[in-house]
Amino acid sequence: PYTADFTKGVNDFVINNKVFPYVFDAIWTNSAADGMAANAFKDDTHKYATESWLYSPFVDLTNAKKPILVFNHIVNFFASMDVAKDQTSLWIRKQGGDWKQLAISFSYPDELSGTLRESEDVNIADYVGSKVQIAFKYISNETREAGKWQILKVVLKENEVPVQGDNSDGTE
Repeated sequence: PYTADFTKGVNDFVINNKVFPYVFDAIWTNSAADGMAANAFKDDTHKYATESWLYSPFVDLTNAKKPILVFNHIVNFFASMDVAKDQTSLWIRKQGGDWKQLAISFSYPDELSGTLRESEDVNIADYVGSKVQIAFKYISNETREAGKWQILKVVLKENEVPVQGDNSDGTE
């Protein structure tokens, strides 16, 4: 179990800017109002290619049974929701392993806005018995103005789906 509330600080997450134009002071920033916010918008006349990762500390899933990951986020100012889905992503790796993208297709709102949305329950049961690191990847490109992605809270927890009792035959 692990929780990071970005409205209260960075929570030992680390930023790695892989493509970082000189005109920016930062891609990811932290504040009580925005949480961790990735934004590569500078002005109306220039569009920039960026790639910036937000890495968690390693989380021990050695004793986990059915771990899931849930995060609260805001997706706004992208050219469209399809562009937002292309330019924001969630990744995971075992300690010493390679990064693997996690599907979060149902975690996005129907439309861009400043409304907070909770992600779907992202199943990470394949990582039981390991120490894992998660990452939020944000990119922008030179063909359109950059959007803003805010992550307010991240939780790794046990799946709480109710289980039927031993005397149940599975019917109502």
